[in-house]
Amino acid sequence: MPDLFLDPENIRELCAYCGITSEDQVALLGLAAHISSHPDLLELARRVHHNTYSTWKADDPPTPILETAFGEQAAVLYVLIGLDGMRLIRAAQAKRGVPAAITKASCDAPAVGLRRYRRLCGKIGMDRWVLGWFHYLMGGDLYRLGRLQFIPRAYEAHIVVYEHKRSGHVQAFAVPGQHFDTDGYPINDAQHLNDGVWTSELHEDEDIVSGTPISPHGMALRQPITLKLAEWSRVLGNGDPVLEMHIPDNDPITIDILRDSFAQAAAFFPRYYPECVYKAFVCESWMFNTQLQDMLPDQSSLVQFQKQGYLIPQLAEPEYMLYFIFGRKQVDLTTAPRNTTLRRAVIAHLEAGQSLRNGGWFLLKQDLPHFGQQPYMNK
Repeated sequence: MPDLFLDPENIRELCAYCGITSEDQVALLGLAAHISSHPDLLELARRVHHNTYSTWKADDPPTPILETAFGEQAAVLYVLIGLDGMRLIRAAQAKRGVPAAITKASCDAPAVGLRRYRRLCGKIGMDRWVLGWFHYLMGGDLYRLGRLQFIPRAYEAHIVVYEHKRSGHVQAFAVPGQHFDTDGYPINDAQHLNDGVWTSELHEDEDIVSGTPISPHGMALRQPITLKLAEWSRVLGNGDPVLEMHIPDNDPITIDILRDSFAQAAAFFPRYYPECVYKAFVCESWMFNTQLQDMLPDQSSLVQFQKQGYLIPQLAEPEYMLYFIFGRKQVDLTTAPRNTTLRRAVIAHLEAGQSLRNGGWFLLKQDLPHFGQQPYMNK
């Protein structure tokens, strides 16, 4: 059926399925009817839908054109587009035979986006850039299993990981050609001529691997190390199958809750994705920014979560940390809310003239039984 994303019955059914309030449902139905009766708006809406679920260019059609045509309703249009993605996800997961309850739990992205936007703006809507996330989800490979979400995919972290054959000790290396600052954190290529910047190396032959080590505490170390391949095995690298982890907001994080989620994933994927013989759980997120260990008490849930995996440095993307903590990618420090420990800590950090980093994390599949015991920090 053409323009199914504007069909009233489809909208009602998906709203009920995804937990969208009746008030928001009325707003979505009203906009859908308005679009359907105005050919110029219909053409623009079709372009946004096609871009989200086919071609994907971040600003096609350009946002100013949409905001001129739709006014404040542009933000509501993005909800309509995102909501329709759940139809695609349900179809894909039903084809795999995934239990209905798991699919339903995994289709919370529209409700999450609405909740976030309402916290910031006090009304229905969604930020347009979030449609990139819906494009990413359209294949139906994201699953919420307990507290966490998981996506089977190929690893992309620019590291190579080795494990000692007897002791189980784990050592990560940076791939060659990365630029790091004096503290061992990556920088953009455009900055590579700055004082103190250095470049990673990695060499491997049939006997040894030698290069720039990555500390499990999340930074590159300038002094190279060498491992004998008779004693070490390569266990993870770019392109290897992994379970990419995502961490929805609002719900509590404890070691026991997280352990249960990992256990659910370990049972789920071999059954429903037998082709994905994953090697690790991985994540890139502001939550694994190691600066949080200086900002927050050691017993905080975020700090404890960080220490259960091997931390790896990532290029800084401070706007995303600000978005997920404050609801927007830029904040005014004089007016930003300070109603949580985390918000106060981040504001104090920025007021001191410090920048914000990003971070990565992995937990090898064979080390899952040691989750909760800081398996890489204690070795």
